[in-house]
Amino acid sequence: MKELYDQTKERLKTIEDYLKPNVKIHTIWECEFDQQKYPEVDPHLKPIDKRDAFYGGRTETIQLYNNLSDLKGRYVDFCSLYPSVNKYCKYPIGHPITYTDISVDDYKKAHARLKLYELLDILQERVLYMDTDSCIYNNDGSEACKKVENMMGSKLGDLTDEIVSKHNANHIKQFISAGPKDYSMKLDTEKLVSCCKGFRLNAEVEEKITLDKKI
Repeated sequence: MKELYDQTKERLKTIEDYLKPNVKIHTIWECEFDQQKYPEVDPHLKPIDKRDAFYGGRTETIQLYNNLSDLKGRYVDFCSLYPSVNKYCKYPIGHPITYTDISVDDYKKAHARLKLYELLDILQERVLYMDTDSCIYNNDGSEACKKVENMMGSKLGDLTDEIVSKHNANHIKQFISAGPKDYSMKLDTEKLVSCCKGFRLNAEVEEKITLDKKI
């Protein structure tokens, strides 16, 4: 895009130099035209500060660090959350009929958020981290945690245990997070699992971005 911008500026300068001093050229960019035509929309289209890009959205760090000691951390994920809310949740019938209407997508996302919030409401202060369709929490053996255990399964919309299914372990021993999409976990097998937005986690990077270094 910068190359196209530079070419456009160079072309304008060539035209202005050729027509001087008889003709004066006035130019307006499409973005400037839109700002004048739709002033109420402009404040919502400004670039997001990279440091704030994830905060306040659907992904959030609740606790920055937790050494679980005698507790057992769990990482649960909804099995196909969006398809499950499309199947089980209520949608308005009648107009609009068009399936590409934005309101259909809005309902889907709203239902998905409500499913996640139902889980967070059960776990309360035990939550360490949440994503759009998953949650990391302290399993303290309470009635709330037992209720979440009963929600586990393999069917559409059930909760699945990410630690067991993906990492062949039982629970989390230690957890740290620097913010949304940036966390590390030590499992009961001593395996370290990390997620860091913007980094491809190959063997070399995983040696540098470790739980101990984050602590």
